[in-house]
Amino acid sequence: MSHDASRHRLRIAQTTCAVFFSVACSGVVFGYAALKPVLIRQGVYAGLCDPNEVKSQPCAQQEHSLNFIFTIAAVVSNVAALPVGAFLDYAGPLYTSLLGATLFALGSFVFGLGWTTPVDTYQLGFGLFAVGGPLTFLPQLHLPNAFPSRSGLVMAFLTGAFGVSSIPFVLLYWLDKSVSGGIPLRTFFWSYCAIPALLVVQQIAFGPRTQFTVDEHLLDAESAESEGIVVTYETISRSDLDEYLHIDAPTAPKDAQNGVITGQFFSQQVASRWFLAIVIFLCIQAARINWYIQTTTAQLQWYLGSSKAQRLSEAFGILLPLGGVAFIPLAGYLLDRHGRYRTLAALLVIGFLYGILGLVASTTAQLFGMVVFVVFRPLMYTFVNDYSVNIFGPETFGRVLGLASLIAGLFGFILQPLDVAVSDHLRGSYTLINVFGLIAGAVASVLLGWTMRPTTASGRIRLD
Repeated sequence: MSHDASRHRLRIAQTTCAVFFSVACSGVVFGYAALKPVLIRQGVYAGLCDPNEVKSQPCAQQEHSLNFIFTIAAVVSNVAALPVGAFLDYAGPLYTSLLGATLFALGSFVFGLGWTTPVDTYQLGFGLFAVGGPLTFLPQLHLPNAFPSRSGLVMAFLTGAFGVSSIPFVLLYWLDKSVSGGIPLRTFFWSYCAIPALLVVQQIAFGPRTQFTVDEHLLDAESAESEGIVVTYETISRSDLDEYLHIDAPTAPKDAQNGVITGQFFSQQVASRWFLAIVIFLCIQAARINWYIQTTTAQLQWYLGSSKAQRLSEAFGILLPLGGVAFIPLAGYLLDRHGRYRTLAALLVIGFLYGILGLVASTTAQLFGMVVFVVFRPLMYTFVNDYSVNIFGPETFGRVLGLASLIAGLFGFILQPLDVAVSDHLRGSYTLINVFGLIAGAVASVLLGWTMRPTTASGRIRLD
């Protein structure tokens, strides 16, 4: 009993640390909306401006360079998904976490150098954050298996921690405003190297060496061993686990698409319409999300003017991490109770709504658009994960999702020429790009919906 209690306390400690380091490291690049005003205040890339333009900061060249920091990081984060997953499978959670901590610390040091020549350390450092973050986050996703009766709760904590991992830059934003003269970027980022250093210490001291499967006390280990059976998470059905734990699962509509191409070769799956549809959907929606994050302040200035834009930009920096936590239960509720098809319908409506509100030159409309956006973002990514694991199956889920993320990441390079087009050809207007994104998002959602539409045995679309 004492051994079991000790092991239980160890797993709680491991999970608590995982949540903390997920907040501190995993997705900090997506807190760029809060970091960007600090970079502007501290004159990053201001040397690119003509002296006559500095009065209306940021100037066009400065804006492009600042946005490109995030564009690179967003692309790298997605492109890294496939090799990171492969490395995790090969090396295990301990060495993956140690590599992530090392790259994250290196990114923090490099970013703090503050050079633009001969090497742009802002872009390089933020790119290292984009690789180090997933390397510290993905190795933690096996921890819910250590608490089978509370696995959903643990996963919610980990996912929520990723959602609020923009908090470090929100804190930097408020500290920089509060301290006279601001906080030197070098001081903040070099001090922040202590966080990944703590992660290294924690992993070496009591980090899990292997990935957890279902907790051993759920299984008749002696019986399994006597029969020569190797028992893993994959060998236990969800119904058996729920029966053992006396869980009354909520009645949910069964998605007819579940496992539709599970068991096929990876090459067959990625050549299917199911993969093509989700890739198009992910490319368009991820690009829309990242476009809004990197251009929030500039868009608000165009639609509302500088004074109102500043206040709403500050509000967005707070709403983004809060939304990542607050609306995760909504994603779970929609998928569990209403199924994947209706969740996609909700995404279509929500995505269209935030796009429309973002076009209105009204403070109220823009604020509501932000709220809708922070609902849309976690719901979209949760939907993509759920679709991938249930359509393609757990055997190829990592590679399929990694490849889809890689393609979406490469597609994200389109944001840089769009940014240049706004300033050089559209006279600062974001309307045309936003309308195009709105239409493309709706078309991608409809295409995916048509691919996964529920049908009757005769092949007709089922309306119930």
